[in-house]
Amino acid sequence: MAGESSVLEMAFQNAAQEAFAPNTFAELDADNSGPLVTAAKTATGDGVVIGVIYDRAKLDNNGEAVSQGMNIRMHGIARVIASEAIAVGDGVGAGADGKATSGGTAGIAISAAEAEGDLVLVLLTPTAGGA
Repeated sequence: MAGESSVLEMAFQNAAQEAFAPNTFAELDADNSGPLVTAAKTATGDGVVIGVIYDRAKLDNNGEAVSQGMNIRMHGIARVIASEAIAVGDGVGAGADGKATSGGTAGIAISAAEAEGDLVLVLLTPTAGGA
């Protein structure tokens, strides 16, 4: 999909060693970090969204995490798996499985998703809280 652009990607620990999928939202994992938050996990819909998981290199053939690290795109334009139809210009948030939902403050849809599973381009708009 054309239109992706990275301004900032950072590596975070997958301290909980949970499975994660690329192109889903990530949130901070304060429970598995020290004084400086260094861990992330798949967004649950009620945490602070920090970006989109972009690390395909650390997945096995079944899409399961095989590493304790993940790269997260924090600023820029990212492809995100939609959990529902999303229109261009909609605010985008994270659902319980890290997929994009219509309504939210994690970003703005700059392409449309017609159904669950479609990829939507999201202009990431970091906020100080909220999904």
